[in-house]
Amino acid sequence: MPLEVQTHFLRVLEEKKIRPVGTMATRQVDVQIIAASNRSLETMVGEKKFRDDLLYRLNVMRIHVPPLRERLQDARSIADKVCSDLAAQGFNHELTFEDWEEIDRYSWPGNIRQFTNILKRAMYLKTSIKEQIDQEKAADVSKDGENTKDLTLFRPKRPEDIHPAKEVYREYVMHVLEL
Repeated sequence: MPLEVQTHFLRVLEEKKIRPVGTMATRQVDVQIIAASNRSLETMVGEKKFRDDLLYRLNVMRIHVPPLRERLQDARSIADKVCSDLAAQGFNHELTFEDWEEIDRYSWPGNIRQFTNILKRAMYLKTSIKEQIDQEKAADVSKDGENTKDLTLFRPKRPEDIHPAKEVYREYVMHVLEL
């Protein structure tokens, strides 16, 4: 949130009043704020990217939720929910022992959203979790900002860069689904 917006937000929290855009009248508000961040707000205060008075105003009760990689025991219940929801839509898929080994090995930088997206993709495309995780790893963006795997997949420069048409098609479908 830009500092200017933080100032306005702090004023709303302190005065409990808002002025809707396009009006001159203020309105009284009675709200409770639940804020979440995946960054250290204390560090951002030190870097002058977050207002310290807003941090103190919001920091009434702190609940730390560790990332998925630190609580992989929760992955099973999350997977059960995603699998049952998708099974109701006709996408049945049982996670194998090998799938769970891959899940346990991966660091999940995208946290629960990445995990659920990989589960869904595996079910939609009828592929293994390992295959989806491998594609996530391969999709890492190179330093110049271009996805080198996509470039070699669709425009191979060497014989060893040639992939089966089925794999190229699957990459295309996954790209379209992400869009």
